[in-house]
Amino acid sequence: METERGDWIQVYSGGKFYPEDPQPEDIHIEDIAHALSLQCRFGGHCESFYSVAQHCCTVSNLLPPRFKLWGLLHDAPEAYLMDIPRPIKPLLPEYQCLEKLCEAAVARCFKLDYPIPRIVKYVDSVLLLLEHKKFVKDRYEWGVDSIEINLDWLSDPKLEQYKLDDAWTPEEAEERFLHRYNIFTDV
Repeated sequence: METERGDWIQVYSGGKFYPEDPQPEDIHIEDIAHALSLQCRFGGHCESFYSVAQHCCTVSNLLPPRFKLWGLLHDAPEAYLMDIPRPIKPLLPEYQCLEKLCEAAVARCFKLDYPIPRIVKYVDSVLLLLEHKKFVKDRYEWGVDSIEINLDWLSDPKLEQYKLDDAWTPEEAEERFLHRYNIFTDV
């Protein structure tokens, strides 16, 4: 007999996801890859469609080996809760609570240490600046304090040489996301 877990959404694979009671068994990599491949970064305010799935693959690519899977899955809650642009999230404390519950469920599902490691959040923040420069029109300068990163990392020779891919199609983003996941999990 199912207990009352609150309202739910139907996910791509046909199952149910309960935002107020996320459980590891409700989380599936195919749902994450599909949903993130169809969500656009920057709330859709970029010059071309640039998916959250592609962003996650790039974060993963920039991380040391032991953090690559967390890098790939760091935005997994957005597959279920949607991508909210960073300046808006602090205004939504209830969303932040749901996001933390979902992050913990993702960590349990994929046997990752929780909370998300600081290095993953750091690379995510640095990548945000690089993506903004590449994909957003009429770029305004952002205050570094608002994203709390050390700009010295931007002068890292490896990062200066790093070139962001052009935007992938949703289908390509989903395929590459799943391929990357399979590499890390030997599936």
